[in-house]
Amino acid sequence: RVNFQHARSHQFGDTALGPTEELTLVEDDFGLRYSLPLFDTEENLRLAKAIKAGLYGSSVSIRVVAEHFAVRPGPSAHNPKGLPERTVLEARLPDFGPVASPLYRTTTAEIRSAD
Repeated sequence: RVNFQHARSHQFGDTALGPTEELTLVEDDFGLRYSLPLFDTEENLRLAKAIKAGLYGSSVSIRVVAEHFAVRPGPSAHNPKGLPERTVLEARLPDFGPVASPLYRTTTAEIRSAD
């Protein structure tokens, strides 16, 4: 489900921003991208304007289903100190979407088009 502020917004509550059946998810080497047509509501219109102005990033809630821990993986190119590593093998994404204060500041929320 795509929600604003992980469904913790007073303005939006737990209302989805768009139809889940039209959601597109793409995973690549950089991360996860999603695309969703927004429902035609006044709240979404205001949200779209704020996203277009660059006011929001994105966030994903992750529920880990399967993982692997390497307590002493040894040094490598991506882990030169050989610190413990956690690899998420399978996860569920119960919700994601635009947020005002994303954990990772490099995330983005963008509007591709607004009619």
